[in-house]
Amino acid sequence: AIDFVMEYLKLDFPSALKLLAARAGITLVERAERREAPDEREAVALANRLALRFYRRSLAGDDAATARDEIVRRGFPDAIVESFQLGYAPDRRDALQQNLKAAERHARESGSTPPPPLVAFTAAGLVRDSRSGGGPVDLLRHRLVFPILDEFGRCIAFGGRKLRAEDEPKYLNSPESPIFHKSRSLYGIHAAKRAIIERGTAIVTEGYTDVIACHAAGVTNAVATLGTALTREHARVLRRLCTTVVLLFDGDDAGMRAADRAVEVFMAEPVDVKICTLPDGEDPDDTLRRPDGKARFDAAIAAAVPALEYLVRRHAREYRGKDGLSARQQSLESLLRRLADLGFASMNGVRRGFVLASLSDLTGLSVREIEKAMPAPARRAAEAGEEVATVSSAPSADEDSIPPQLRRAERDLLALLLGFPELVRETVAVEDGHRLPVLEAIAPSSLASAIHRDILDAIAIVADRGRLPVPAETLGECRDTAARRLVGELGLAGVARARDLAEARSLLAEAVTGLDAARRRDRFRRGEDVQGETTAAPPSDATPELAGAVDRLRRLKERGPDVAAVPRVAGTGPPSSRRATG
Repeated sequence: AIDFVMEYLKLDFPSALKLLAARAGITLVERAERREAPDEREAVALANRLALRFYRRSLAGDDAATARDEIVRRGFPDAIVESFQLGYAPDRRDALQQNLKAAERHARESGSTPPPPLVAFTAAGLVRDSRSGGGPVDLLRHRLVFPILDEFGRCIAFGGRKLRAEDEPKYLNSPESPIFHKSRSLYGIHAAKRAIIERGTAIVTEGYTDVIACHAAGVTNAVATLGTALTREHARVLRRLCTTVVLLFDGDDAGMRAADRAVEVFMAEPVDVKICTLPDGEDPDDTLRRPDGKARFDAAIAAAVPALEYLVRRHAREYRGKDGLSARQQSLESLLRRLADLGFASMNGVRRGFVLASLSDLTGLSVREIEKAMPAPARRAAEAGEEVATVSSAPSADEDSIPPQLRRAERDLLALLLGFPELVRETVAVEDGHRLPVLEAIAPSSLASAIHRDILDAIAIVADRGRLPVPAETLGECRDTAARRLVGELGLAGVARARDLAEARSLLAEAVTGLDAARRRDRFRRGEDVQGETTAAPPSDATPELAGAVDRLRRLKERGPDVAAVPRVAGTGPPSSRRATG
């Protein structure tokens, strides 16, 4: 049921779980790192809701004429103003705070539920301490207000555009809060979600007015990042909804840097990123106001260039401008180093193949030549066909060929991390007596099972956000259905293994050691340890039979070729009847 809701409504796991729980009448209890966190989040959400109502009412006031004129000047229709819930922040230092006091008086007189305290508005970034003293002041004053809504239409933050020339900055945004994170929030996602799903493409612009201009012109699959370049978090949000992301930006230096970042996202996430620059360096608002603006806009989107191709073309212009073979070689090597830095070696094998083919088409070099020119670490990974941290974790065809002991060792480790998420902050012993954080010592790429790699990658993603990878959050980051199903089972198994966190820490060290031993046994089983220049040694926990076999192999290797030996050729009958050669 959860998988169905996630796929049909394009929700992440926590959202799907909450929706189904509400329909079934089940109360969910959030396991939070801090016990006060759920209450703090709810208080900030309430503060945002109260502020939203206040700003929207203020837009109809006598002192909001300048804000209404700005809306008319930009040609925003009433339906768009309503859909995006535009508002106005009055030109007073404490207008929102006075509204809060009025709400508190009303609650006391009527016996209704009181509004959240002022501290919640401070946590939301709506009120802050004055730099010049004199008590707290409202963040937004005399500004056209753009509420930032999540995909369900809940207000999580605000942006304000100046209405006076002397006011700076031009745009002022809420700081991050317990419910607002710029790196994964998208302006307009509440209005664009359905169109993005239907069209399979999201258009990412640079600002609030660009998004609104697009929607007013019928381009309803447009969203905007909030003062940041497209991040992997944004890509993870969008990949649930579509397969292609088109980035709109100016062709200046900032735009070039955005393209570099887009290539990084393309390398790391299974979503196609394209780059679009509008004619004459215009922004979407400017283009769409022209009489033929919609046609020009649609043509530019259709001509969008894949992010990787955009990067290569830029380097190709530099390459052609170089004099001499050496200079051109350096230019090409610079591009390949850039791709290596962006994580070429960590791409899924199939996706990496597409990149190599694209580079071959664009440069005229063969795939083999490009692989040879790739910086050493990336080239070795490409030749070995490794699937590392960012690989899409669909079960591989040889999943069943993983030895049971190795599979069990990997699951023991994952079970502890999911059962006791605090363990992600622990360090474990590695070679030479050093200690590393567990998520650095055990990389997803080092696990034999693609399903296990998906789970460990999801754990690392949650941990990177500064949160504990509890199963509910980890499950939402898994890309494969089999991995999602396994997370809950492993979490329960981990909790059952230890009485408390102290015992879990001890078991973690044992799990890491056990995994290392299982890997060595597997390498020995596959003959990898006896093919090099060094003499293979049996694992420390090897059985007597295995240790004896290793010793016999060692003695045979030390003896070297036996000149008295007579090789056999294929045939039947006793050895004496066969012909000898060599």
